This record gives sequence, structure tokens and C-alpha cells, in this order.
Amino acid sequence: PNWYWLVDGLASAGYPMRLANPSAMKQYEGLKYSDDRHDARWIAEMLRLQILPTGHIYPRETRPLRDLLRRRARLVRNRKNGNPYLSWAFSEAAEFARRFQPEAHRFFELRGCAHAVSPQGAGAG
Repeated sequence: PNWYWLVDGLASAGYPMRLANPSAMKQYEGLKYSDDRHDARWIAEMLRLQILPTGHIYPRETRPLRDLLRRRARLVRNRKNGNPYLSWAFSEAAEFARRFQPEAHRFFELRGCAHAVSPQGAGAG
């Protein structure tokens, strides 16, 4: 995320940091205006009342691993949802590994696959 630099800078300057969770905030029904100034006041009031829903700010050291795992999960989810490009890319990678990596070739032989083929027929050969 692009807010890490801001959190790190303010925290190193001694400011207490909170990560607000906007999807868990209930907007006050009586608000007449919705702009940055009024939203900021509403968030400050929720913080003052100690009812501001917050999320966890991961330490700087663990963020790269967490971001990598989130990207991997997104790729897997897209593949399962039928994204044709990702399905093709995964099958191409599997075919490449089968051809040029002896371990991968043995893996596919043990699974009974002569070669990796995507549902669209890409990657065969």
C-alpha cells in the first residue's frame, strides 16, 4: 500500500498512529454534508469516543512478506475464478517447467500427465 511511508514518518516523529477501517464505520445519519472536512470531524469524534473501528498496522519488517502473500492469494483467487489470461500463464509456466526441469517432469509423469495443457489448449506441445 502507498500509505506505509506516511505511517512510518509520523510514527518516527512520535505521533500515535491508528488505521481506521472505513468499511466498519457507521456514518451518522444526521450529517448534512459529506466532504473531507466533515468526514475528518466525524472520524475525530469517533476516535474521541473510543468507538473508531481500527485495523492492525503491520511492523515495517513483516510488510514485504505480507504483501507478497496477499498478491499470491489474489493470483490464486483470480485463477480459480476463471481469469483466462492467468489460467493460460499458469499452464505455460507448468509446461515450461515440465520441459526444462527434471523434477517437474517427474512430478507430471507421476501424476499421469504427459504434458500440461490449459483448458483453452494453450501450452501443448
